[in-house]
Amino acid sequence: MLDDTITFNEEQSNAIQELSKCMLPMIKALPETYQQALLLSEIEEKTHKEVATSLGLTLPAVKSRILRGRKILHKSMASCCTLHRNKLNKVVDYTPKTVDFCEGSTIQGCNIS
Repeated sequence: MLDDTITFNEEQSNAIQELSKCMLPMIKALPETYQQALLLSEIEEKTHKEVATSLGLTLPAVKSRILRGRKILHKSMASCCTLHRNKLNKVVDYTPKTVDFCEGSTIQGCNIS
């Protein structure tokens, strides 16, 4: 089961921290096959090799789960937010949309405005 806590690198901006918190309910909504792989790779920023070791899977299996999970997660993120990227294609900010994604939350499970 996924933990509800997220840790951040000090250099991450507030906007990215908020967006990361939004990702957790979206990751929890994914099929279980993808949840742990995405949590470890996207939230905890582990390498694919570290994820494979943590989950006891082969590296190709982890890469496949992460790729498929990212595709589903991208659709969820696109339905809740407009993502703003820098020249290196890294997300640097976002603009929330008005469609609710998660129960009991104001915007996409995030409680952000």
